[in-house]
Amino acid sequence: GVSLLSVATDFFLVSGILGGAAAGFYGLANRINDLAQKVLPGKMLAPVIQPLFFSEYGSDKSKAEFGFRILIKATLFPTVAVAVWLAVMSKEVIVYLFDPQYAQAAMLVSVMAIFMPAAAVRLPLGLMMQNHERVDLLIWAKSAAILKIIAGVILIKRYGIEVMPWITGLAVVLQNNFVYFFVKRIAKTGDL
Repeated sequence: GVSLLSVATDFFLVSGILGGAAAGFYGLANRINDLAQKVLPGKMLAPVIQPLFFSEYGSDKSKAEFGFRILIKATLFPTVAVAVWLAVMSKEVIVYLFDPQYAQAAMLVSVMAIFMPAAAVRLPLGLMMQNHERVDLLIWAKSAAILKIIAGVILIKRYGIEVMPWITGLAVVLQNNFVYFFVKRIAKTGDL
């Protein structure tokens, strides 16, 4: 699901349907979004967060819920701030760092920034899923990626490149909600 929800599928759909120039604009927007995500604590500290989460909260499933809430708050606080800034300043960032001729990608950057918090909570959700030993939920969550591809094929030709970040972002939100719902249900029932 992660590979199908990734930008590689977006590039394949955009370049195959709209051509290389559109894929170039989409690639620039994605790279700017990726650079903004790399400065966030969740990305930088992920190799430390995972073993720390399991050593502190992994043995007790009820403690894991507390650790999950802390991790969600610590992840979303800086992510929302960076996402809002990038969404508002996307055109200025492109013009200042690159060239005014690429300003067309500003809308794409803004939409990708809107969905940045959804991408950021994937780490805490994945940790909870692993902690409850229900990685099988990822198999069902992959259906969001299939829906993304179908929606991309249908909508890109009609609405253009602007629809692709919405499709990908909504697919990530759908996958996150699916995983969150079932992890919470499993945590409440204790059914492993």
